[in-house]
Amino acid sequence: KKVLELSEGSLPPVIYFPRADLAMAMLDPSPTRSTCPKKGEAVYFSIVAKSGTIQDAGWSYEDPLEAVSPIAGPIAFFTDKATVEEI
Repeated sequence: KKVLELSEGSLPPVIYFPRADLAMAMLDPSPTRSTCPKKGEAVYFSIVAKSGTIQDAGWSYEDPLEAVSPIAGPIAFFTDKATVEEI
């Protein structure tokens, strides 16, 4: 799978990364949820790092609305909480 870029209006584009390309062992599911009228319910993930946990650093749509079904599963990250690097 490839990364997906989603643009909404004047908001900065959001990059969704396939889970197979992420170190999922460092991500813990969070109880946090939010709902977007255009995408559906988002679930959140915290990053478990040596320096501590970064709460709700990323999110995913497990079952998004049909119009944005390609984003089902991949994870996006808040740019002020996480930096994604290729290793």
